[in-house]
Amino acid sequence: MNEKQSILIVDDDESTRKTLSMIFERKGYHIETAGTGQEAIEKTNKRFFNVALLDIKLPDMEGVELLAPLKEKHPDMAMIMVTAHASLETAVSALNKGASHYITKPLNMDEVLSTIREVLEKQRLVIENRQLLREVQRELAERKRAEEELKQHRNQLEEMVKERTAKLAETNQELQREIAERKRAEEKISASLKEKELLLKEIHHRVKNNMQIISSMLSIQEVQIKDKVALQVFRESRNRVRSMALIHEKLYQSEDLARIDFSEYIQSLTAELFSTYSVTADAVKLRMNVENVYLDIITAIPCGLIINELLSNSLKYAFPAGQSGEITIDFKLENKINMYHLIIGDNGVGFPKYLDFRKSESLGLQLVRLLTKKIHGTIELDREGGTFFKIIFKGKEN
Repeated sequence: MNEKQSILIVDDDESTRKTLSMIFERKGYHIETAGTGQEAIEKTNKRFFNVALLDIKLPDMEGVELLAPLKEKHPDMAMIMVTAHASLETAVSALNKGASHYITKPLNMDEVLSTIREVLEKQRLVIENRQLLREVQRELAERKRAEEELKQHRNQLEEMVKERTAKLAETNQELQREIAERKRAEEKISASLKEKELLLKEIHHRVKNNMQIISSMLSIQEVQIKDKVALQVFRESRNRVRSMALIHEKLYQSEDLARIDFSEYIQSLTAELFSTYSVTADAVKLRMNVENVYLDIITAIPCGLIINELLSNSLKYAFPAGQSGEITIDFKLENKINMYHLIIGDNGVGFPKYLDFRKSESLGLQLVRLLTKKIHGTIELDREGGTFFKIIFKGKEN
């Protein structure tokens, strides 16, 4: 379960703190408040806050003075300065000392909420980019070490070749020994490659097992949840974890560790979702037209999550009160233009005409839009005869 995003409100005016707390809590944020700078420091020493909303004037210090200790404790925390008297000099000083934004009183709550969403999104991107950078740096370091080892091995082989060439004329026995040594070296390389393949399979296997543990933990927690909305969130989170776990399961079972048979993956995923939502083939028929498409893990995970979200929506909403119908999944690759075409839809009650799926606040549809963008694809909604999402994205160049 994802932890709520947290906001620390630092203001000497109690009514302001209460008003802001009430508004932010309604928006789903975890809120704590502080009336002085020292109280704010003590609270940030105990936990991390995603955002700190700092009044410029506090009883014991200037709000700008708080930036340095808070930034030192939590470099990723976004800090927004609030003042009733805006000045360019104060704004520049605050931004130079680590503030993310600078807003003035009286507060426009739409502007405040928009600013908080903006800094939270930037914060998320910074953290993700930092993690990605670390992974890239680690990969580069590993590659550099491998290149150094390869260079050393190549130099050793060159020296060996020189020595053997000089001794060619000596005896046939020397030549036979050289052949035997090369054969052993090839066997070692072959054994090393097999060991690396086994290691990579083991990595996929362990990732799959860890995701299954997470899924099992969510299942255990579901039993204790009485609230239907919270239960639905847990169930959807478990389905997302399981859809990713399936990718790794197919990879470690595959002979080709670089890509998976996505048609086989879709069959497994749909079977699990039909079981999760207790839908029988008699009530809702599944029409699946999926070619033998192979995807690498970078593309397979977003595609798997997209299918998980859209198929789950059909199973949950398209056929209320036991209504029967048909769900369609089409997936093919047009080789001439190297474009994948994915269609997921149903002939159920239909997507509400007054809703724009591109602006929907539904987490599932937001994920679909973000994941489509991640694979550099386009998405369209066809409401004729039901609800059909059409996603097109470019295949990976060979």
